[in-house]
Amino acid sequence: MAETVRLTGGTLIVSNQITGSGVLAIAGGTLQDATVGLSNPIFATSGTLSRLTINSDLDVTGGAVYTASAAITVSNGLTLNGTATLSYDDAIYFNGTQTLGGTGSVLFSNNARFSGLIVNQNNTTLTIDAGITIRGGSADYSIFSGAVIGRSDHKGGATIGGAVNLLGKISADVANQSLHIRTTGAFTNQGTVEAKNGGTLNVQPDPYLISATEL
Repeated sequence: MAETVRLTGGTLIVSNQITGSGVLAIAGGTLQDATVGLSNPIFATSGTLSRLTINSDLDVTGGAVYTASAAITVSNGLTLNGTATLSYDDAIYFNGTQTLGGTGSVLFSNNARFSGLIVNQNNTTLTIDAGITIRGGSADYSIFSGAVIGRSDHKGGATIGGAVNLLGKISADVANQSLHIRTTGAFTNQGTVEAKNGGTLNVQPDPYLISATEL
């Protein structure tokens, strides 16, 4: 693919790989069953990624800092082998019990206030697989307006039973910036959580939103 393809609605099911030097922009609709290996990033501002393998970078920054936001949805799993970048007021929503797999990373960039990786439905679990690293943060240290994994009071998410199972790494690795792990279900760490280089990691399962059985 050498041209620009823009998906704004409907469902595009791809049985082969999408490769080349073109641009794929997702602004609605559903991209399903594809393996994407473009030399350019995928630009996604809205829409759904379903059973996707991404061997490219994924730009979820909304295009313009402080003037636009992006919100995409993942269903039926996502394999990420590049870097997904979130910026100001951006979010990736995981519907249902999901695995974020692959060997890639999620970067909360320097201005990633009001942003999140959101466990979107009650009594579901987001598993962050062993090859995935989530890093970066926000200069805002509050749960409401910071960079959040789980549930954000600003971006929403599961009000009860939204769990995170970490097999990979969550790293607050930027000086004077913070990452929040805030779950309404169990947070299970079988990987690595760290704060380094002057970053701050706040792990805060919400006891008021976790069910009695989970406690």
